[in-house]
Order: sequence, then structure tokens, then C-alpha cells
Amino acid sequence: MGNTTPPSAPRDLTRRIARADQDKQRRRGRLDDCYRLAMPWRHLTDRHQDDPAAQDDVFDGTAVVSVKDFAGDLLSTFTPPSATWMRLEPDQGLGDAALRELEGPLEEIEATVMEAMAASNLYEALQVGYADLAVGTMALLVQDIDPTEPIHVEAISVSDLLVDRGPYGRVDGRWRKFKLRADEVPILWPDAKTFSLPKTGDAEVDVTDGLYRDLTRRDDEVWKYAVLCGGKALVQRELVGEGACPIIVARWDTDAKTAWGHGPLMSVLPEVKTANYVTERMLEALDYALQPVTSYPDDGVIDVSGGIAPGTWIPMAQGSEIRPIVSGANFDVSQFSLQDLRSRIRDAMFQDAPRQNGLTPPTATQWQEQAAAKAKRMGAPVGRLVTELLRPLFLRFAFLLRARGKLPAQIRFKGQPVKLRAQSPLLKAMQQSEAQRVDQFLVTTSQTVGPETTAMWIDMEEALRYRAKLYDIPAKLVRTQAQVQQIIAQQQALQAPPVEPQQ
Repeated sequence: MGNTTPPSAPRDLTRRIARADQDKQRRRGRLDDCYRLAMPWRHLTDRHQDDPAAQDDVFDGTAVVSVKDFAGDLLSTFTPPSATWMRLEPDQGLGDAALRELEGPLEEIEATVMEAMAASNLYEALQVGYADLAVGTMALLVQDIDPTEPIHVEAISVSDLLVDRGPYGRVDGRWRKFKLRADEVPILWPDAKTFSLPKTGDAEVDVTDGLYRDLTRRDDEVWKYAVLCGGKALVQRELVGEGACPIIVARWDTDAKTAWGHGPLMSVLPEVKTANYVTERMLEALDYALQPVTSYPDDGVIDVSGGIAPGTWIPMAQGSEIRPIVSGANFDVSQFSLQDLRSRIRDAMFQDAPRQNGLTPPTATQWQEQAAAKAKRMGAPVGRLVTELLRPLFLRFAFLLRARGKLPAQIRFKGQPVKLRAQSPLLKAMQQSEAQRVDQFLVTTSQTVGPETTAMWIDMEEALRYRAKLYDIPAKLVRTQAQVQQIIAQQQALQAPPVEPQQ
């Protein structure tokens, strides 16, 4: 902990943070509506503490349940805890022999990283982050708080998050803006210059910590990290290397005018609002039906200036009979409209599995058609999630494990670079769909022109290797071209007629 006076925050940094704050304020209303109606237990953009009363404004729980199911689906689809959802794959130009040689060491690295992820709280944080992704943007803070403990992962709340869009459309600036006690600053940042902080430990201070990408550095991935408090820079660091960035931000869909993402919940926000309003009105109508407003004779005149509540008795003119005042609300019409709204909300959140509305359950064909349609719709943001979430997560854990000495200094073997390939149930299903298309083509071609003509026009060896790749068959199970040629030569030698001895 430093006791010297910290320098002022760099002007370029404060300008970036101010721009990110303005971007957030322009979208604050829609963000708050999404969290208020679908995740009332989460913090709104202007709130840093839970408000139990906020859940009293939610009358229809369709969006609440759909968001939880959506988060669970993403967890099991993209990052299943029991599977290896990221693979290290060497450069495809290395050849079969190199692939076989590198397969074992790469699998060891994959296993080490996946074990570290399983030991950490990553999957609990992902469950929370995926719910934020339903709105459009999620952020995770991945850091090594203690070498003797598992790596720590924290889902950053939208109330704390600030993001800035870079020149290439990526999230190049990412910060947390939050309150904490003054005595917590030296715990979180031991090298912070805390001279200007309040001496009372219980006093709260506004802190902004985060980083932005230095695009002027082309030789490596470089991030400028800083901790700001009261206009002063308590900490300034330069983080270098793939995986050095501790804050991972992912978006469901993007907009060229903002760094914030656009999620499926944002798309059906009008339906969510309407369903909540209709349900509230239906409950009011039900209340009036169960406790009707009743009139009774009175010498005066009726006075409803104070409003009418269920169970109220209203004085009427002398001679009037005692009778309930019947509401004209139509429950059937409201219920019909509400079911349509709920269906659209579930459909947007990919919770549109076949439902048994009558006595006949959904058929297997219906389930298959719905699963295919869901995979097709959810497959659209796969590339972005791989780029912004899966790959950075893997690299971040690998970076921290290298710092602990549990991985090699670089993910390279024999000087050859190693590239990452996403492995998830959804991507595997998409690959197998392509493999089935190739299989169907080969079968149809063989039936049309015959096996001999098919073998003449199609390189069957390359076709088999391509199918093995699509089906994700390990390279060690497929013989190399040299091995195949050796087997062919052996078979030809066995089939050759014996050489008769010369007389």
C-alpha cells in the first residue's frame, strides 16, 4: 500500500469513461424495464442495493421463468460443466503426423484448464451472467485472488458495468463503477496509493476500476488498467498478452451505435410490459368479482371521489335496494390475449418446446422439428459468443494457470502456433448436420451413377477424412496417408502370385 499522493486520472481515460457512461444513460430506461420486470432481484442501473419492494411490481412471471430457463439452456449448450467445451487445435497445415504428436500434450492442457474451471465458481457466475445476456450484455471478472484458492469469477452487475465501443466494433473499454468501504481498497489493490482516501474505514468511496485496449500496440495484446477514486489514479498498470484482460464482456447481438448488446428479452419487452399490465388488471377484476362494490340506500348522494376499492359499500339514494355493482371486465378475452403474449415471450427466449394443450401429447416429430428450429435460431449468435466469451474465458484461465506455473509459458509446440476451436453440443450438432448432408450426397450419387463412377469422380479418402473431422473423431483413430499406403502395399504383396523357382 502506498502512502504517496496519487496522480490525477489520465485525461484520455476519463474521456473514455465519460463516453461509456453517456452510452449507458441513453439505454438506461430500457435496461431498467428489462431488469424490473424479468429480474427484479438484480440491481438496476442506478441502484447498488437490493430492493425487495421492486418484486411487488411484477404480476406476470413468464419473463422471470423464461430468463432463468434461458440461462440454464445456455449453460448446458455452450459451457456444459461436465464436458470439454473448448478444444486446442493445432494449425491445419501441420499434417497428420504432427497432429498425432501434438494431440496428447494439447489434451493435457485442455484437461488442466477445465479442471481449474470446475474447481472455481465459474459455472455459478455463468448462470448469473447468462441471465444478463438475455437482456443483451454480460460481464465476468476473472481473477486470481489467492494462489492457494481456486480462481475467482464474479458476474458484474449492470448497475456497475460501463462499456465503450472501439473502432472495430469490439468492446475495447470495460469498467466497474461502484461503492466500497475505504478500508477495502488496500485489500483489493495492495499497491494502491491510498493517501487521499478517508481515514475512517467505514466511509464509502466511489471507485472505478477497469481497462481499455491499447490499439497503438500491434506487437501484442495490451490493456491499460487503472483504479480511479475522487479523480485520482490509485493504480495504473499495463497488462500484456492473450488472457491478460480480467473483465470479459459478451453480447448476444450488436448495434453499430452502441457498445451494449441487444438480447432476446429486449426484443419482446413490449410483450413483457403488456402481459404484466394485463395480469395486473385481471387481478384487480378478480378482486372486484370476489369482493364486489355494494350499494345501499342513503339519504345523501353517491360520492366516489375517493375511488372505489373491492369490498366497498357505497351509500345510494333513499329507497334504493342493496345490490352489488357488477364489473364489466371480460376474463375470457383477457385470458386469450395473455396466452398469446406469454407464448411470444417464451418463443423469443427459446422456451418454445411443444406443449400439451389437449389430451394428446406432442409427437416425436414435433419435438424433432422444434429442436431443429431452436438450434437454427440459437445458432446465429454462436460465432460472437465463441469470440467474446468462450475463447477469452479459456485464455484467461490459461493465463492465470501459467502465472501459477501449472502450464507452459506459451501455448505453442515446436514453434507452431495453436489455435482454439469451440466445442459445444450445439456446434457439434451443427457439424453432424453437415456430415449427414455429405453422407446423403455420397449415397445419392452412388445410387444414381453407381459405386465405380462415384469413386472415379470423388476422392473417397478425402471424403472419409472430412467426415471424420465433422463427426469430431480423434485424429489417432484415423490412419495417416502413409499408413494407408503401407497397408495397400501389404495387401498387394499378399495377392500377388507366388514366384516360381527357376529351373
